[in-house]
Amino acid sequence: MDWPWKALAPVDRRREYLALPSYLPLRKCCKIPRFLPFTRQIQRQLHSTPGAIGYCMRAKLLCCKFWTLSVWENERALASQRGATKLTQGKIRGSASPSDGDQATRRELQES
Repeated sequence: MDWPWKALAPVDRRREYLALPSYLPLRKCCKIPRFLPFTRQIQRQLHSTPGAIGYCMRAKLLCCKFWTLSVWENERALASQRGATKLTQGKIRGSASPSDGDQATRRELQES
């Protein structure tokens, strides 16, 4: 199940942004009903966070695996969202940003 790329701000294809891929495996599928409402909360929070460029998510429900990708204006914008959480991140060129929602999104999610 894929949630397509949701653009929150225009992308300048010539500049770099901060990409934040994540992989969220659940130990038991019975946890999915408790997990899914958190995804809606996160989506609402992203829509109101300055500096968020966009996001998408992929879920393999039968395998209890979830992947996300969010793209941020810069480190400061991301830091305001994540607080003390420690996550792996990397830079992404605007031309590689998944603004079209298909190929780039799949590539970024598969690499994470």
